[in-house]
Order: sequence, then C-alpha cells, then structure tokens
Amino acid sequence: LLKMKGHNSQCPCHMCAIIGIKAPNNHLYVPLHCPTGTQYDPLNLPLCQHNMLMAQAHLVKNATNDAEEKQCSQEYRIKGVPLLSTLSLLSIPHSFPYNFMHLIWENVIKTLILLWAGEHKGIDEGTGDYHLGLTVLEAIRAAGKVSGDTIPSCFGPQIPGIVKERYYFIADMRAMGAVWVMALGPILLHQQFKNLVYYIHFVLLVQLLHLCLQFEISTADINTIETGMASWVQEFEKCILLLINS
Repeated sequence: LLKMKGHNSQCPCHMCAIIGIKAPNNHLYVPLHCPTGTQYDPLNLPLCQHNMLMAQAHLVKNATNDAEEKQCSQEYRIKGVPLLSTLSLLSIPHSFPYNFMHLIWENVIKTLILLWAGEHKGIDEGTGDYHLGLTVLEAIRAAGKVSGDTIPSCFGPQIPGIVKERYYFIADMRAMGAVWVMALGPILLHQQFKNLVYYIHFVLLVQLLHLCLQFEISTADINTIETGMASWVQEFEKCILLLINS
C-alpha cells in the first residue's frame, strides 16, 4: 500500500534518509560511520518528510522508461505514488508504525545469529572475536531444544537448533524469536563468548526489547528506548567490527 522498497534500496529506511553503501560482497550496509566520510548521528538522523517522499514518488511515476523508473525507485526507496497518499489525514511515513516483526526478529536477531555462527554474507570477524564454535553452538542447540518440553505450545512451536536447524529457526523467527531471545538467549549465551563485551551487548538489546513489548510504555520508557537503541547501534559498530570498504 505504501509502495516503499525494502532494505535493498539505496535508502533502506522508511523513516529517515540515511544512504546505504555497497560492500565488496555487493550487499548494502548503512553504518553510522561510512568509509566515504559521511557520518550519521543516531539521535539526529535526517528524517523523511511527507512532501519530500511525495515529490520523489512522482519522479518515479513520471519516469520516461523502465530503467529510469527502477533507478529512481532504488534511490528514493519508493516505487510510486501510494494510493493512501490521497487521504489528507495521513502523512507518509509518520502515520504508519515500524514493522517490528521484520525489523527485529527477522533482521537484527537473524543478523546477530548468523554473525555468531560465522555465516553472515561472507563477513569474517575482522579484528573482533565474536564467533561461537561449533561445540558451543551445538550445546546451545541441545539446551534450547530441551526447553521446548517445559514451554507451553501457545508461545510457539518447539525451538529448533541455531546450528544444524538454524534455517528453520530463522524462517520461523516470528513465532519463536521472542521466546528464544527474551527468555532463553541470556541464559544459553552466558559465558559462551570469549569476550564478555559481546554478551553484555546482547543482553542490553534484550533489555530494550522488553521495554518495547510492554503493554504500557511511559514517556520515560520511550526516552530510554531511543537513547538505548542509539547507544546499542554505536556499540555494535565498535564490538562487531564489520570492516566495509567503499
């Protein structure tokens, strides 16, 4: 309905105008500190505005050929003029909430798991030390799977392993991601990383997600989530050293 492109566009965010950069493996990344010299403040990102998005949408719509339309849509993150934009009460993107399920369970958590397993798009540890060995991953798998015997089925299907069965785990992250991350992850990952900083970094994310999923969120909680997520991303770039060349 919104005609917004996904994370593969040059502007992968629906809410801000942050620009992605292409790594040697041809995947787009949006680091706060880019090799090109561009830097972003996570608490002061260049936010999208309705009028700007609509102007870009019309540029896509009025493209003279398919190639120009494709290029514009990738550059502007929007594939055309949304039908909902005709409703004056709505503002794009501000009238539409974040897609929490895809943003967290099928993106952030999925990326972390693949990074820990050493299978994230061909990226190695760089100068970091966050890979979990196969023995550790197998032990986590076994403990996590056994936990299914005592977790009511209403919380989701039995959790598969994050090693041999991790593709099933990731594919059904919507159903089991919250249970694993919020309840099992902090326990199963305790003392498993060679460097404690990676475990602390993960637990900080879990604490923020607990705040996000409360039935009631106060103004103080919102401020904590905002500053906490910004700090978490900054720490991610420090302790998960993804060295991306322009």
